[in-house]
Amino acid sequence: MNIAEQYNSLKQRVYDYRYNFGSNIKYYNFWKGEKPKEIWFSRFINSRNLAQKKKICFFSVLGKKNNIRLKNNRINIFFSGENMYSDRFISYRSFCEKQHFDLYIDFNTYANKNSIRFPLWLMFMFEPEATYNDIKIRVGQLRYPNLEKRQRFCSLVASHDFNGIRGKMF
Repeated sequence: MNIAEQYNSLKQRVYDYRYNFGSNIKYYNFWKGEKPKEIWFSRFINSRNLAQKKKICFFSVLGKKNNIRLKNNRINIFFSGENMYSDRFISYRSFCEKQHFDLYIDFNTYANKNSIRFPLWLMFMFEPEATYNDIKIRVGQLRYPNLEKRQRFCSLVASHDFNGIRGKMF
């Protein structure tokens, strides 16, 4: 690791420390902008009183994989809203497969019993405080009234915009 990489790694660790200070649920290599208590997973965990006695660390792919350091005496969870089987994340996936996270959450299906398939769109579709009944009602609202009214259909699948085409289209 050269001096620039060491500096950036240290800078990221200082940021993570300040960002997570005072929270039982900590986030590393995660989205910037939201405070830890405002992130969907924190709201889900806190609404069900799951983190009162345990400390939880979430790790994701939005930073250098070398910044991932599993924490002792904590529940270590890996989350990715990205396709870990794409060429972009292949080295990250192999790195994470060697780690021993307590739980893997992403939109792929694994044979591991400590993994949950959780597509990213679920976080935008349902509030983290939603009950089972709330979810049933929401699914019913999405499915039945609109199905009969549809006359057209359009779908856009866009992972990232590395070459700028998606940006030009919109």
